[in-house]
Amino acid sequence: MAQDLPIVWTQNYVHRNNRPFAEPHPGPAKRYPDGLDTKECVFFEEMFTDDSWDMLVLETNRYYEQQKAANPNKHKSKWNSVEKDEMKVFVGIIICMGIVKLPRLHMYWSTDVLIHQHAVSSIISRTRFLQIWRYFHLANNDHALARENPLFDKIYRVRNFLEIVLKNAQELYRLN
Repeated sequence: MAQDLPIVWTQNYVHRNNRPFAEPHPGPAKRYPDGLDTKECVFFEEMFTDDSWDMLVLETNRYYEQQKAANPNKHKSKWNSVEKDEMKVFVGIIICMGIVKLPRLHMYWSTDVLIHQHAVSSIISRTRFLQIWRYFHLANNDHALARENPLFDKIYRVRNFLEIVLKNAQELYRLN
């Protein structure tokens, strides 16, 4: 869009001209089949495309390498690079944890029949989940600017991911 300018953070609020809420036919930009054939994962997969998964995988693996290079003695455990399918499992479990809430993270892998979460423990080991959790990243730290820099972006760590999601949302949904 012609009016899409980068946001400049200041102490004073400046109204930004957003996309107009004047679409002739608001709502989803495409038709979905009626009935039970359309599952939630169809909508999720349209919002979170290969671009977003590739970015999550790339930045998580890159962050591990950055951490290992900076302090090799602290990162001795064996690391297997995260693959796209494994990242999907990881994010799916994070979503599941938001629905089925347990007091402690390790409880999702508990063998206690009262709290055991087979849907989690059968898909990924606790060790691997915690490994990915430790290095999960959305941005390249090498490109981070110092806070004192006038061009410092307060949300640089999530900006690339948000831009992908925003682009997909604008393609999939018309506003009114």
